[in-house]
Amino acid sequence: MTWSKRPVIILAGFRSCPFKRVRLLRKRANSDLSARNFFPLSTPSHPYRATKPDEQFFAVVFRDSAALAGGVRRRPLISSLVANVALLIVPSLNRCKVSCACRRSFRFFVKVILVMDLSVEQLKQQLAEFHFDGAGLVKLLVSSPFNEQSAKSWITNHQVLALQACILYVVVVFGTKFLMRNRQPFDLFVPLNIWNCFLAVFSIFGTIKLTPEFFSTITNKGLQTSYCKIEGFTEGNNGYWVYLFIASKLIELVDTVFLVLRKRPLMFLHWYHHILTLVYAFFSYPISPGFNRWGIYLNFFVHAFMYSYYFLRSMKIRVPGFIAQFITTIQILQFIISCAILVHLGYLIYYLGVACDFDNRIFVLATFMDTTYLALFINFFLKSYVIGGGKSKYKKEKKDKKH
Repeated sequence: MTWSKRPVIILAGFRSCPFKRVRLLRKRANSDLSARNFFPLSTPSHPYRATKPDEQFFAVVFRDSAALAGGVRRRPLISSLVANVALLIVPSLNRCKVSCACRRSFRFFVKVILVMDLSVEQLKQQLAEFHFDGAGLVKLLVSSPFNEQSAKSWITNHQVLALQACILYVVVVFGTKFLMRNRQPFDLFVPLNIWNCFLAVFSIFGTIKLTPEFFSTITNKGLQTSYCKIEGFTEGNNGYWVYLFIASKLIELVDTVFLVLRKRPLMFLHWYHHILTLVYAFFSYPISPGFNRWGIYLNFFVHAFMYSYYFLRSMKIRVPGFIAQFITTIQILQFIISCAILVHLGYLIYYLGVACDFDNRIFVLATFMDTTYLALFINFFLKSYVIGGGKSKYKKEKKDKKH
C-alpha cells in the first residue's frame, strides 16, 4: 500500500456498541468509499483487540482534503459520524432525522468553522504546508508598546496552523490512548504540577490584568456597549493579555496529552471543547467582535479557579468535593451568560438594526459553540453530582460527612 503526498485528514475515536456504530461505519465504507479511502486501524500483522467488549477503535482516513468541503462520495460517511456525536450527547434523538439534518448542514458548518475565503484547492495546499513565524511571535511578546495590528496579522497567518494542530491533536490523543491500553499509566508528578501551576498563574494574572478595563467599560459606557462594541479591549496592555489568551489555546491542547498518558477518563466534552475553542479563538481574534470581551474575561476567570484546583489535586492535596462542584457551576454560569448575550445581540442587530462590532459567521460559530458547551456542561454536572447520587468519589464524601 503506497501513500500519496496529498493531505491526510484523520477522524479517530472510541465508539461504543449501543448505537452499533462499527456496523454503520462498515456499511458506509463499503457503499460510499473505495478501499483505498477507508482503513481500519488493525492490520493482519497488528490486529486490534478491544480492551473492553463494548469498545471499538476506529480510524477513518480521508486521502483527499476535498472531503472537508463535503464531497459527494464522502459526505454520507462524515455526516453519519457527526450524527453519532449528536446521538452520543442526546441519545433520545431520532437517528434518521439527525443524519438527514447533518447531511443538509455539513457543508454550511464547515464554511462557518473555517471562516476563510479560500477555495478547496488553496485549503488543500495550505494544509499540506507547515508555517510558524517564531521570530514574529517573539517580537510581539517582547515589543513595547503592544502592536495590535501585528498581533492580528500573526494570528491570521497562523489560522491554518490551528487547523493542523487540531488534526494532529486528534491523532496524538486517540493514538496515545490506543497505545496505552495495555500499559501502566505514567505518574508525571513533576511535569504535571509545573504545567498546572503555570496555567493557574497565567489565568490568575490574565484575570487581574483584564478586570479594570472590563468593569470600567460596563460602568462608563453601559452593559450593552460592553458586548456590542470592542472599544479598547484589544489595545495596549489589555490587548497584550488578550493576545496571550488567544495564543494560549494552542498550548492548552497539551492538557489532554497528560490525561491519556496517565490513563484518566477522556470525555467527549474535554477534547471537543479544546478543539472548538482553539478554532474559534484563532478565527475570531482578527475580527474581534464586541462580545469577545465577555467570552475572554469569563474564560480567564473560570480557568483561574479551575487550574488552581487542578494544581492542588496534582500536588495530592485533598480538596473538598464542593470545590469541584463550584467550578462546574461557574462554568455553566459562564455559558448561560454567553448565550444570553448572544440572544440579546441577535435581537439588537437583526431586529432593531443596532450598529455593533459584529461578524455574521463568527456570531453563528459562537452561538453553536456556547450552546453546545452549555448542554455538555449541564449534562456533566447532572451525571457527576445529581443523577444516582453523583460519582462514587462524591458519594463516599457525602457518607463520610453523615457519619
